[in-house]
Amino acid sequence: MDRVSRIAELLVDQILAATVTTVHRFVKADATEDQIVEITGASDVVTGIRALAGTAGDRVEVTLPGGGIRKITYGDTIADGDQVTTDSSGRAIPATAGTYVWGTTKMAGVVGDVGRILFLPQGVKGTAVNRVYTVPLTSIRENDLTALGTAASAAKFGLVAGTHGTASPALVSEAANANSKTDTCRLQFSVPGGYTAAQNLTVTIHAHVDTTPLTVACTLDVQAYESTGEKGISADICATAAQDINSATWADKSFTITGTDLVAGDVLDIELTVVANDTGGAVNKAAELGKIKITVPETV
Repeated sequence: MDRVSRIAELLVDQILAATVTTVHRFVKADATEDQIVEITGASDVVTGIRALAGTAGDRVEVTLPGGGIRKITYGDTIADGDQVTTDSSGRAIPATAGTYVWGTTKMAGVVGDVGRILFLPQGVKGTAVNRVYTVPLTSIRENDLTALGTAASAAKFGLVAGTHGTASPALVSEAANANSKTDTCRLQFSVPGGYTAAQNLTVTIHAHVDTTPLTVACTLDVQAYESTGEKGISADICATAAQDINSATWADKSFTITGTDLVAGDVLDIELTVVANDTGGAVNKAAELGKIKITVPETV
């Protein structure tokens, strides 16, 4: 007998059934010591899974939590890999936020199917939330990671401080005046510990063109790369194309970061690019970025 089979065997007990219990269902402890009864509420504490049929007064085989693949009756449509809890009849159903997770399915199925779960309790399932992280403008750098200047220069944003108590800081591009200017800046973002793996993130930038729109266009683009930690990067995982910001009115522009391969602790290397095009005009105005937020789906 291999080690896994031996452990599975140890997690089986013969327990007196105080009432008639249905095979392949979760059961709970009776008020009388060393007896089991049927689950009657979704919040009941599971003692084990009834493995073999029997009647009240019989000692029946019950598999105990702690590991091993066990047969269980499904009470809902379930996908392979779902976390499950119990319904009020002792059947496995998908766990939702705030319910106790009793195991993870190893096969898909529908109501009434006898499926299989890894019978390993995992605690209360967390609640999904979208947590917003505001990026301090003082953490934004030039593309070579040197500090931004206090005014824009060739191909570079400036960080304009504003007067404390009167005006807040902003990232400001070069002014376009009968020409086109392309400016970039860069930031790094560490994916937080509560991040729900493989979910998309959103970068939202509050932006406009100062006072008067440019003659041709003004666009804002985001490129995002996952750092390998070995001086390498992924492909660009920003799924959103450059967006129009050629308006004097401030507006939020949102960019989706594809999270397929992301996990908590990953570092994103993010570049912002503004193309300000005033070719044929004489507007002489710059793009301004006033706030940068990153929305992260997390489980709490």
